[in-house]
Amino acid sequence: MLPKIFLDMEAKIKYNTTMKNEIAVKMSPEGLEVANTYLELGSVSEVCSRLKLDENTVSEYLGKREIVENVIHSTLVSLEEDGFIKTVELKNGEKELVKVA
Repeated sequence: MLPKIFLDMEAKIKYNTTMKNEIAVKMSPEGLEVANTYLELGSVSEVCSRLKLDENTVSEYLGKREIVENVIHSTLVSLEEDGFIKTVELKNGEKELVKVA
């Protein structure tokens, strides 16, 4: 597992523990910090304020495929843990929504 690198030591970052190792390897430390902060706060403007970055920079990081995949994965896990949705994992590793009766 890669060590966590924090760019702003004053910000309290909630590390995303559900992240897959293969995604973490592809992500830059900056992208990882932006993604985790977005998952924690849920708002681009709040991420900009917390990390002292402009909106274009945050949007560029959040628009990268590996970060989008991480955010989607974390959101699905969170929604399923809270009982809002039900998913099944397919053989190829993708998740599919299951109809809840």
